[in-house]
Amino acid sequence: MAKKVIRQILLIYLTTTGIFLTIFFALWYQKLYEELVVLKGATLRENHRNIVISILNSRFTPIDISAKNIAQSTALKFAIFDAKKIVFSNIDFDLRKAKIELKGRGICDNKVFFLAPMSADH
Repeated sequence: MAKKVIRQILLIYLTTTGIFLTIFFALWYQKLYEELVVLKGATLRENHRNIVISILNSRFTPIDISAKNIAQSTALKFAIFDAKKIVFSNIDFDLRKAKIELKGRGICDNKVFFLAPMSADH
């Protein structure tokens, strides 16, 4: 009888410990994941700003040609699109199928992407 009670107490202890550790590590993982995306997003925002400024500085060149020149010279993967169509894209995943999460930043095929309006203010 005593062994049965000890087993039940041990089973309850191990179950609750497992549940709490699972919750703790899931929350910890999500926090680190979001920090990683934010860190990667900072670099992407700087690249975004540089691309926009380069396109604005070459205002007499069409946007798609200017973007193609920037992509060739910097080896950056980016896309420029409006509400109706994709103006330029050299990325290797479909933007229409990309999952947007984390406040405008997202992950698609283990790649971080960043959506932002085309202005030099950001």
